[in-house]
Amino acid sequence: SNMVSMDPKLVLVLVLAAALPVAITACNSCCTVSNVKVTKAGDSVKPQESGAYGATDVQSHFFQVDENHYIKNTEASFACVDARGDSPYLMTPGGDYAELSDGIYVFANVTGIKLNSTSISHIFRNFVQKVASPKRPFYFHTDESKLGSLFAAVSNAGIKPKPVVFPAVMPADPKAAAIWLQYLSKAEYQGCGHVRLMLYKPLEYGLSSNYVPQELIKQFFAYWWPTPVGSPERKRIKFSIKRGPLQGKAVAIVKNEGPGCEGYTPKSFAAHHGSSVFVYHQTAVADFRAKVLAPFFSEMAKQTFFTGKPLQFNQAQFIKKMDTLAGAQLGYTINNLYPADSVGLFSVDYTTKYNASLSDE
Repeated sequence: SNMVSMDPKLVLVLVLAAALPVAITACNSCCTVSNVKVTKAGDSVKPQESGAYGATDVQSHFFQVDENHYIKNTEASFACVDARGDSPYLMTPGGDYAELSDGIYVFANVTGIKLNSTSISHIFRNFVQKVASPKRPFYFHTDESKLGSLFAAVSNAGIKPKPVVFPAVMPADPKAAAIWLQYLSKAEYQGCGHVRLMLYKPLEYGLSSNYVPQELIKQFFAYWWPTPVGSPERKRIKFSIKRGPLQGKAVAIVKNEGPGCEGYTPKSFAAHHGSSVFVYHQTAVADFRAKVLAPFFSEMAKQTFFTGKPLQFNQAQFIKKMDTLAGAQLGYTINNLYPADSVGLFSVDYTTKYNASLSDE
């Protein structure tokens, strides 16, 4: 198994929290912030951007918010760490899409199955039906500038007239649909920097090739895009299109330190009120991998779909490989994606109070 080892500089930051105790059945609004502690966790590998945030600035970014929405780690969508995110989310590099892509890769690695478009489609559709929901949609994003380049590319490939807006519904003509899916899954048209680098440099990202992430993008669009606007399929999907350049001034690793509301994390705004940072909810996504992703793949392994009989699957081994792979990928992105590679790394620890008298009204 060719899993990469982690950048030692990041090991310190990424030492995963011990398995979290079972969460209290909290109402999300019973969780209140009593303190936000910010500590410098590392310097940028490249020369620091002028305007990069110090600890006080990072503190302001997280403290100057109207309210903190706590959510159970196992019930949250994961958006990307992308510094343009202007809605409150829990975040991980590449969002739900990258977590599932890594999960599929590790699943094949530990079970020995050969992946193809049929098996990747099968896993994706199962995940969207069993884990995603209208309340917890599956997240994937691009941006306007890459969409502009994509429109030019599909136009050159025969889509006429040249698109000026992403079509609401996938073209019904199979040839046109195939052109769109081919270009939507190419590295150069990814508006997510983490995904773009992963497709360009799979080996640096601990993958033997870019087949899984590329095929998963095709399956993502093939699932919801041909369906009518307002369809049940679309309600399970969050396809986000970011505006403007990436201008994150810090990389923040956010977690709930307790003592209240264990298993819950405050959603963050990557961008709000004129400020922009990259945000990674480290313990929340570790919780998601252990308590949502691993059990999902454990269920997949029981199916006879892949080889005609159930597969051998070790959940603990899956979680360990998943955390190692994702940790190495995060490290590569932080060290190679501008401007994340030119700003400081900070730990942002929330002290949380649980107050049962605050109901969800």
